[in-house]
Amino acid sequence: MRYSVFCTIILAVGALTANLARAVPFSPVQLDSLCALGDSLRVAGDLRDAERTYRLALRARDDHAQALNGLGLVFRDTPRGLLWAVKYFKMATVADPEYWEAYQNMAETYGMLGDTKELRTYQHLAKANPDHQDAWYQIGRIHRVGIDHRYLDEGESEEAFRRQIGVSP
Repeated sequence: MRYSVFCTIILAVGALTANLARAVPFSPVQLDSLCALGDSLRVAGDLRDAERTYRLALRARDDHAQALNGLGLVFRDTPRGLLWAVKYFKMATVADPEYWEAYQNMAETYGMLGDTKELRTYQHLAKANPDHQDAWYQIGRIHRVGIDHRYLDEGESEEAFRRQIGVSP
């Protein structure tokens, strides 16, 4: 209960200062702190306040990749759904093409949708973070089992699994 009251106070103060955000910009540390608060709220199951927190960060800087990614995670866990989540993950990757967490979340969401873009997104993830063990595993898995009877390629599967082992022997 105290946690919820604390978060409500933080959000109320944030809402009062939101109009000043463009005139007196938040520092990167403050934006990261807002996103950390949003992450904590989301993990605790308070999706409404998590969404409000990420949106507050986006009012200050509309291309903040971490806030866009967090908003995508909120939408992925709400009835509004997976397609909205993909939209925010894409926005995060445009804002920061090397923000690999957004690629991973987008690929997982495409997997939930059964969308063939899952493979391409894992490939982008591997490009953004070549040492990402799970990206190589997922690429290998998709080439091994396919998606909707597509992308079956034993050679590509074996190569991806070798890359995975090379990253984490």
